[in-house]
Amino acid sequence: MIGGLFQIVLGVSGIGAIAKYVPYPVIGGFMNGIALLLILKQIPLLLGVPGDFSLHGLIAQPELIRLSTLLVGSVTLAAIFLAKRYVKRVPAYVVGLIAGTGTHYLLAIFADVRDPGPLVGTIGFQWPAPVNPADVVTAAVQVGVLELLPALVFTGLVIGLIGALESLFSCVVSDNLTKERHDSNRELIGQGVGNLACALVGALPAAGSVPRSQANFKAGGRTRLSGILGAGFVFLFFLVLGPLVGTVPMAAVAAMLMFVGFDLFDGWTVSLARKLRAQVRQRREVLLDLVVALAVAIITVSVNLIVAVGVGIVAASALFIARMGNTIVRRRYDGCAVRSRKMRSPI
Repeated sequence: MIGGLFQIVLGVSGIGAIAKYVPYPVIGGFMNGIALLLILKQIPLLLGVPGDFSLHGLIAQPELIRLSTLLVGSVTLAAIFLAKRYVKRVPAYVVGLIAGTGTHYLLAIFADVRDPGPLVGTIGFQWPAPVNPADVVTAAVQVGVLELLPALVFTGLVIGLIGALESLFSCVVSDNLTKERHDSNRELIGQGVGNLACALVGALPAAGSVPRSQANFKAGGRTRLSGILGAGFVFLFFLVLGPLVGTVPMAAVAAMLMFVGFDLFDGWTVSLARKLRAQVRQRREVLLDLVVALAVAIITVSVNLIVAVGVGIVAASALFIARMGNTIVRRRYDGCAVRSRKMRSPI
């Protein structure tokens, strides 16, 4: 609730408009960092190893890799790739999900693989129940809420700030895809109201998502209705198809998310890397932008979003000031040293 109130205050005060002035190297680095995080998180599921297993341990014990889950994930990735090129009427991710799930059960039936890999599992459904204010007051008295209030406020502000940044960056990324303009303050007010509603029923705080927005656009979504329908279908899947969704192999889901991660890499950053072959002066500017984007991506993966955005904005602003301080004079000619090429008559 504190996070939602903080987001509403940010929107009403007009601070959300600052997101429009975030340098694009920061946004590109953020997108690449999210893409890397999304891909790295799926590798254990794709290989069938525990999530906390390190790369060093995997190299030392390669026998822990489950070939069945790797095969299911590989088939899913290949099916999505081929469907994007050759299948136009059916979403590529649906084709990949069907191919991966089919491979999982074919291994169990015909290849006599006893355990082809973990499944999504049982998905429970429970209608949200409003929080009883009397229970909140009782709990606050029991735990001594005044002592915890500073920690609660600070945590709420951090949650609200992270949600605001993710939502605004998701809007900026969507603007680059759709060639439209969003209203940052309206977005923050809406996110805040939504998080207040979540708090009233004991739900987790929500925020905009760059991967989901990108996946929505890649699937053909162009209006607000696509987001509403997406939420409605998720609700129906949990309500009606929970047992069926629970039979989907985790390796297929991991492969789908990994493909979303590959799609999420920023094309502008890739084009920057190609421009390094340009002229010396342009190459220097391109290299500096690329360094900022790379730094934001690394900090996003290794630290967190807030630190990455802060470091990126400071670095990009410093580069902008340095460029604005450069002289606009590119070359100088002395009239005594350079003669006119025009032939004139003696008269």
